[in-house]
Amino acid sequence: SLLVDLDSSTTVFNLGVLDTAVFNWNFELENKDDEIISIVDVDGGCGCLSPQNKVLDVSPGESEILEVQVDLSKYEGKLGRRIELILEDGSKKSIILLMELQKK
Repeated sequence: SLLVDLDSSTTVFNLGVLDTAVFNWNFELENKDDEIISIVDVDGGCGCLSPQNKVLDVSPGESEILEVQVDLSKYEGKLGRRIELILEDGSKKSIILLMELQKK
């Protein structure tokens, strides 16, 4: 799983060259704050990213797993995708994924 520090407004992951277009990816959402962080929605931005859990409460000093189903079978070449976490207070955290799919 990829570690996401919920203190940061944006986390960028470069996944490199992918040899498969359909997979599940886990993000470990870590709360380093001393208050609970409540995520009320997760927006995958396009149909190719399907968050499996959209509501998460992350306790102080703990982490929770966000599982995302990825289907990039309609795409090739270099891609960038954004997952937005919407918090209870209305603020947003972004996870940006950079990757490249091998040409079919």
